[in-house]
Amino acid sequence: MMENQLYSMLVNSKCGNSAEIEPDIATSWKISDDELTYTFTLRDDVYFHNGEKMTAQDVVYTFERVMVEPYTSYLAVMIDSVEAPDDTTFIAHLKYPFADFLTTIGTNYFGICCEEAITSGPDFMYHPVGTGPYRLEGDFIPGQSFTLVYNENYYGPEPDIKRIEFKIQPDTNTAVISLQNGEVDFVPALTVNDIAIVDGDENLKLYQAPSYT
Repeated sequence: MMENQLYSMLVNSKCGNSAEIEPDIATSWKISDDELTYTFTLRDDVYFHNGEKMTAQDVVYTFERVMVEPYTSYLAVMIDSVEAPDDTTFIAHLKYPFADFLTTIGTNYFGICCEEAITSGPDFMYHPVGTGPYRLEGDFIPGQSFTLVYNENYYGPEPDIKRIEFKIQPDTNTAVISLQNGEVDFVPALTVNDIAIVDGDENLKLYQAPSYT
């Protein structure tokens, strides 16, 4: 959930795993007749949280990173190579036709990263730099609460909520109690028992979406 606020993708896959595809950083795309080459035209007004302008080379870097990282490479097995002929054009060459390619790259695993931010130091995990509607305020310290604030460089519609505070809870039971007490406004990833509790509370609203599995 947090990744979708910090990072943007080339396209949006509705609900994270839908075949309904919408433009995001890519304004349009063309698919070759053999379905092996995808050519994307990118927005020219996208900036990272650190003020650096995003180019197609950052997209190439992001995809190549997904292709080689052990925990994400399985998502990119269909990709043969990627290239950036200019700053606003990104091309992906596939090994074989893959009907769910756009759906796959619309997930947060393919959130576009800033090459300079990642390669300039080892602490990118604690200082994430994306192009999404929110940016991290301060440092990210594992196990501690953190805050996202509106990214004024964001190219999309301005969100109504400008500040989101994430509280770390020891378990979902404690989180649901905090929700019932009005200490928090939203709790993701509920257990089956928690779903029943929230659904049965007239003061709370349960939202459900398709899972990834």
